[in-house]
Amino acid sequence: MASHEDLDWYIKRGATGVLCGRFIDAEGQFIPGELDDRMIGVELDKLQGLDMGLLVSVGADKVAPMLAAIAGGYVTHMVTSVATAKGMLAVA
Repeated sequence: MASHEDLDWYIKRGATGVLCGRFIDAEGQFIPGELDDRMIGVELDKLQGLDMGLLVSVGADKVAPMLAAIAGGYVTHMVTSVATAKGMLAVA
């Protein structure tokens, strides 16, 4: 589990979103940190360039993380609400 101090550390380094427990910045680039040593799960480079990368998320607070995931090449398909999609288009 990440502490508030852990989260603050990642945010100070530009963390915008989390995929599979791994932090990414606004461009979708992996932000390595101490939590990675404790993480059991797929590494982000294994998620890039797949034939199918499904992103399922909704909410105005998810717009920036969703755009980061797309920018990082983790997403080929997306499921979201109309309102969230409009928010993404307004920012992009």
